[in-house]
Amino acid sequence: MAPAWIPVIGGRRLRPMAAFVPALLGGLILTALFTAVPIGDGRSLTALGVVDTVGYTHQAWRTLATVCIAPTAVWGPAIIALAIAYHRRRTRVRET
Repeated sequence: MAPAWIPVIGGRRLRPMAAFVPALLGGLILTALFTAVPIGDGRSLTALGVVDTVGYTHQAWRTLATVCIAPTAVWGPAIIALAIAYHRRRTRVRET
């Protein structure tokens, strides 16, 4: 059921696909946005095109940047996994 505070659909049951499809599309978009594929020579291929890798003056800065940025790379795949789990749970064939 949708929370009662949401206009128009508040308090109503929603079809599982109404939540699954937007979540899956959002997860795919986030995965594309936050995934960089190294292509060599200090460059990476991203959704925005080819970008140069930033050079760091000290290893500590590189480590800090990696720790801060790493969760964004997991965000999209995590949303996709949660959407699939939700869909499987809500559309399970019930035995009688």
